Amino acid sequence: MLNELRLCTGRGSIDLRNPVPADVDMRDVCTNLSRIRRWNGAVDFTVDQHSRLVEAILRGKSCSAVTCLAGLLHDAHEYVTGDIAEPVLKMLHIENLCVNFTMQEIQDSIQNAINIKTGFHTSELRIYDVDFDAIHAADTEARACEVWWMLPESPMLDELKARYQEPSKDARAAALLLLYSDYSDFAEHLAAHNIEVEP
Repeated sequence: MLNELRLCTGRGSIDLRNPVPADVDMRDVCTNLSRIRRWNGAVDFTVDQHSRLVEAILRGKSCSAVTCLAGLLHDAHEYVTGDIAEPVLKMLHIENLCVNFTMQEIQDSIQNAINIKTGFHTSELRIYDVDFDAIHAADTEARACEVWWMLPESPMLDELKARYQEPSKDARAAALLLLYSDYSDFAEHLAAHNIEVEP
């Protein structure tokens, strides 16, 4: 089927138009996020590392466990779609059988399936308990770390730095630790939130 994406590990495929929690295999999430580079490959930093940086910033601000978990998983849908640059994301849309889908809608559907799979809709972890403003701020600060400390010199660098305030020392330290420390498995961070990933 045109809307079915084949994956190399886990359950093998996911329906892009109607992803369901049963299609989500956390092994795929962990594996793929650890291989997908941020900024279309311009930085030596993966979506996995970016997500763990967002989680670290949230922990540093004493956010709740459920907000930290949501921060860790905020880009988890990219295990299927890849890290699409925002200008491209806004332009993409798919027409199939007279039904229009934007790429953002596809990503949101995948993210919803992941949220259900990881327990946001259970009695212990409710999606409405998540501080999305804090996640947005942490995501922006994580992006600022990538701009200020990881992007190589380029004609666009000054323009990007003007858009992103220089990150805090704590965020910078967390980013550098993730960049230069030994590889830390995304699954270990999920396990800290009581989400087990099958070997």
